[in-house]
Amino acid sequence: MNIIVEKEWIKTKDDFIKNWKKLMVIGGSDSGKSTFILYLANEIFKIGKKVGVLDLDIGQSNIGPPGTIGFGKVRKNLNNLSEIKPEKMYFIGGVSPKGNLLQLVVGSFKLLKEMEKEFLDYILIDTTGLVNGIIAEVLKHNKIEVLDPDYIIIFENENEIDNLIKPFIYGNKKIIKIKPSSNSIERTRLERIEYRNKKFREYFSNSKRVEIHFNENNIIGYDLKKYTPLQNSIVGLLDKDRFLLYLGILESINENRDSMIIKAPIADKNEIKFIKFSNLYVNTMSNTKIT
Repeated sequence: MNIIVEKEWIKTKDDFIKNWKKLMVIGGSDSGKSTFILYLANEIFKIGKKVGVLDLDIGQSNIGPPGTIGFGKVRKNLNNLSEIKPEKMYFIGGVSPKGNLLQLVVGSFKLLKEMEKEFLDYILIDTTGLVNGIIAEVLKHNKIEVLDPDYIIIFENENEIDNLIKPFIYGNKKIIKIKPSSNSIERTRLERIEYRNKKFREYFSNSKRVEIHFNENNIIGYDLKKYTPLQNSIVGLLDKDRFLLYLGILESINENRDSMIIKAPIADKNEIKFIKFSNLYVNTMSNTKIT
């Protein structure tokens, strides 16, 4: 990916690398957040420092499939953030922050704690493009509260999203404002949907049909006695710490509600300890389209 490096980016990069450790970017969709993270990650990698990226954009995720948040370590010079292999993922089960605020905050915090075990020199945090309205304020305020970045970059033209960092202006955080990037290309809603479709097609490309056995103690946040998950909905298969191991596409649940047939790229069923159903739905008759 050819990046047009803005003058502001170079100054900000130098300041961050010299004086700070944990950076969060905030801005609307297509404002340049992910491109800046890509630029900064490569610059840090070039000087031989260890850097990790925490991807919290569940709708347009780079690290891991849509509906998840995750982190990875930068192990080479990158052309795209999607080249980063996920170290840990947390299954949200939706592609919009709305209706998933608590899960996003809890998952973000858990992933950060895992990142801190890696003894990284720098942590870069990418966020969703939700910046308008009270839901955006609640989400961003709480993310900043629990993740505690020491360096925050706001991508805005004037002061239109200052409310997102208002509670922190008197703290010890460095807050920088940058104009939206000239690298950015505004995508339509249909283009965003197709991006998610592509990510799911890639993820499920090597799937196989697997039977998963479970009992009510393995199910998180869903009452199978009252409800039946939709066929072709996305299922999260979690480890003992409730991090995501695999995604699956639900084919069927047996009459006794103690096993299901899914399509998933599973390597080891023994790792699976919990199951989380979702409202994400895949149309398997149309090359794995997500709705």
